[in-house]
Amino acid sequence: MSTHDEAPTRCIICNYTGPTTSAGFLQLYAQHEKPPVPVAWWECPNCGSWFGSPHPTIEEIRCNWAQTFYNDPKIEAKYAEFKIESQNRILDAIEAVRPEKGTVLDYGSNFGHFLEMARDRGWTAIGSDAFDEGVKASREKGFETHLAWSLEDLTIPDGSLDALVSNDVFYYVWEPYKHLEKVFALLKPGGVFVMRTSNKLTVERTLRRVIPTGEKRNTLFSRLLQAQFHSIQANTITKVMTQIGFNVKSAAGAMTAPNEEYSKKTVVLYKTADFLYWLTGGGVNLSPGIMIVAVKR
Repeated sequence: MSTHDEAPTRCIICNYTGPTTSAGFLQLYAQHEKPPVPVAWWECPNCGSWFGSPHPTIEEIRCNWAQTFYNDPKIEAKYAEFKIESQNRILDAIEAVRPEKGTVLDYGSNFGHFLEMARDRGWTAIGSDAFDEGVKASREKGFETHLAWSLEDLTIPDGSLDALVSNDVFYYVWEPYKHLEKVFALLKPGGVFVMRTSNKLTVERTLRRVIPTGEKRNTLFSRLLQAQFHSIQANTITKVMTQIGFNVKSAAGAMTAPNEEYSKKTVVLYKTADFLYWLTGGGVNLSPGIMIVAVKR
């Protein structure tokens, strides 16, 4: 079992050193043909972020992947179609800052579809993933693809990348602060980091106030978090990345798939968040999905 009752003494998001408190629930981390693994979640008193600790083991993560649709080779082409719009938006964001084409790393490259899109637009695209089948598939397409569980494990030289991309991967990172430090190190001065990630913490905090501690709360938050290892607000990500050395801008409304692939309720939620973001000049960002564009100073 990957959980215990001892509170972590360091926040993995903002690097605060000191006592953390229980977030008040257990994440039921799904397993293929096995009972879920309970993971204790904690709250940082400094940045307010939530995170699971200790995170699931590699064996448990692989067992979770066995029941996730996006790792299924039989439907990966259809799933890739859903992400074309968001991936083009990511490439547009990179090229708006750095129009000259260079080397881009897709962290979490899966079966290599983003790598193909980047190559078609003139980039030298390389990938990284912990999913063996995805790495094999992208290598067969002719891409340099690294098999690694963390960005820190890569053998890519620091200061060698023009851009780095993370599309719906950041919330699976075990050590977010150290991960962002490594992103900064890998980029050249003026290099661009673009990621699409979730932004659910405000909603989760509200739900925590009204859902009593126990099985119902555990089930609800497990469904909301899915297989994520932490939950962070957009302004916290921006603050942390600025401290590391990035110039950062976040945007609301970063939907992964086209509107027609979402429920009406989800589309309304995104559009409402977009309106609030516009109304407050970017001061309030409650969008469930956000895009971060960061440039190394």
